[in-house]
Amino acid sequence: MSTRNRICIRGAATLLCLIGFSAAWADNNDLAKIGEEHLNAGRYAEAIKAFEKISETYENIVAVNFNLAWCYYLTENYTKAIPKLIDLSGPRTPNESSRLQSLFLLADSYARLAAQEEPDSADRKTNIGKAVDLHSEFITKYPTNDNIPGAIYSRGYTYYIDDRFDKAEADLKAAMQKAPNKPVAKDAQYLLANVYSRQGMNMMKAGKPEEAKAFMEKARQLFNELAKSEGNLAMANNSVFSLAQTWFNAEMYRGAIRYFREVRPKQDVLKNLDSRLDRLMAQQAADIGSGRGAAPLKKDIDKLKAQRATVAESSDLMISAYLQIAVSYYKLQRYGEARIICRHLIDLTLNSAKNDKEQIYYLLVSSYLEEKNPDAAAHELDGFQATFGASRPIAEPASLAIG
Repeated sequence: MSTRNRICIRGAATLLCLIGFSAAWADNNDLAKIGEEHLNAGRYAEAIKAFEKISETYENIVAVNFNLAWCYYLTENYTKAIPKLIDLSGPRTPNESSRLQSLFLLADSYARLAAQEEPDSADRKTNIGKAVDLHSEFITKYPTNDNIPGAIYSRGYTYYIDDRFDKAEADLKAAMQKAPNKPVAKDAQYLLANVYSRQGMNMMKAGKPEEAKAFMEKARQLFNELAKSEGNLAMANNSVFSLAQTWFNAEMYRGAIRYFREVRPKQDVLKNLDSRLDRLMAQQAADIGSGRGAAPLKKDIDKLKAQRATVAESSDLMISAYLQIAVSYYKLQRYGEARIICRHLIDLTLNSAKNDKEQIYYLLVSSYLEEKNPDAAAHELDGFQATFGASRPIAEPASLAIG
């Protein structure tokens, strides 16, 4: 082969490599833009699909990996978020702000992952330890960082899921004091109410009713404050439900009924979240127009979108509340009132909510059995079996009870 031909072949090969590199870069660039569009629209699962296809050789891979880790975090996929955040919190990330943000999210991800794991598992214990250590190091090393209130709150949350209630209380109070006018303060107040509620339940189980009453009163006061707070209807609704559940767990059914009735339907919560999102988006647009950029509100907007998606996909809290009202009436031996609510709930409960419907039918059957009315109980059991079949777990004991 002549020298000229070898040069031509070598040149052609180089050109093909350059074309291939250019095409790959263009593909990566397009995927990054698509991912960002999905991320900004709150379509986190779609954003993940785009970001995961981007090559590690892409020149903006650090930003892409941060967005990917953020999407994993928002969708509660902490097992995938953690490896990305370990890398992003290291020296490969040149921007200190992004590095510290990644470190904060890494510590919080360990805590959230631990909460998903079995209570007595070794993995849970390990992840709790990592969360506490990373948060403590972050709080000590970077006391002026914007994420400090969130880090203190998250460490308090870690103590809470580990039943270290005194330490949880101290951190949650500190978070409320650090950022009294930020959303994290409301989050801390809500979790602190749950801390007191859990302590009250523990005292009740230990046969210490006076101590239990004191803790439950603290929980009641905090839940009451949150339920009356303006703006965040989702948290207010959760607070009312938790307050009612606190009374229910203490077998104070009349008080539980009163608070369960104040729980709002999912539709109202979604409208409130949409309104809050609209306000934040308008503020972000104003920030962009004034030159401040989109970054200051981006995290809050993303979290609110994720919260909206969670509410939209979850069951209606009002249905759950009325089911608890029916159970409360049953416990109070007011069987007729329990049945009235159950019959309404059968029509309102979606067919996909099988567990709720089973419990509703079980209450109907049991209420008639308590009244020594086996014929009516058998009629309700027939309705249950026509809907779910005779093989469901409650069918056999109910049949035996009827005789």
